[in-house]
Amino acid sequence: MANGMRLVVAVALVAGLVTAMFATGVVAAPFKVSVADGGLKFSPKTAHVAKGRAVKWTNEGSMSHKVNFYKKPKGAKVTSFSLAPGASKKRKVTKVGVYKYRCTVPTHSTLSNGKCTGMCGKVRAH
Repeated sequence: MANGMRLVVAVALVAGLVTAMFATGVVAAPFKVSVADGGLKFSPKTAHVAKGRAVKWTNEGSMSHKVNFYKKPKGAKVTSFSLAPGASKKRKVTKVGVYKYRCTVPTHSTLSNGKCTGMCGKVRAH
């Protein structure tokens, strides 16, 4: 195959991949979730990632937070963690489904009857 033809095929493959990613809402890993003290919230509130990818939480605020997964897909193995100011942690989503998490520092969130209010977030794995 001539070099010009290889380039056309490569460009077509990349364009197809990019189009497929945007059409499905898949975000390349690691997807970043920021934590800021200003509104005591995770941003974005919902992260959309492909199964097998990582999500990276970064504490950009001045206080520590505790990220606790209170609901996850059956068989998913994801562990909770603490985030000191300036720290980052990654977790891989291994199953398709919704992973719900919250900050368990007192006064940052509450969980009642499975409903979280306050500093709450979720990861949707496709």
